Amino acid sequence: MLNKAIIMGRLVRDPEVKIFSGGTALTLITVAVDRDYQKPGEDKKTDFIKCRAWRQTGEFINNYFTKGSMIVIEGSLQIDTWEDDKGDRHEATYIRIDKARFGEKKRDSAGEKPYATRTRDSYRPPDISAADFEEMPDDGELPF
Repeated sequence: MLNKAIIMGRLVRDPEVKIFSGGTALTLITVAVDRDYQKPGEDKKTDFIKCRAWRQTGEFINNYFTKGSMIVIEGSLQIDTWEDDKGDRHEATYIRIDKARFGEKKRDSAGEKPYATRTRDSYRPPDISAADFEEMPDDGELPF
């Protein structure tokens, strides 16, 4: 059987850390993920996916990610069920994070976006001439 979830999105809020009596840390995050398809004339839809990370993975997320950070998560889908004091049954679905990665480069000190956008008009090919190259001697062997 297979249970694998991979998502990429932005944190809705700063990570929330819970420390249990034994010292084990649990980090809770919600990731906003835009849907790929939208009907013509409709606004883009976004899913808000709850995720949990234990121990070192959670510490990594808490130390390096904040609200708005792009994150790539790999884990498994989990469903918790429980009954409250009134006898009502509840269910919570989330991703149990196994791995977390940065989804974008760090912003520069001026707060600029990490990826420079370049238009076709601003692109200039490198200045290269034939004088920059030299002929290789033919020894009968392939060069690779």
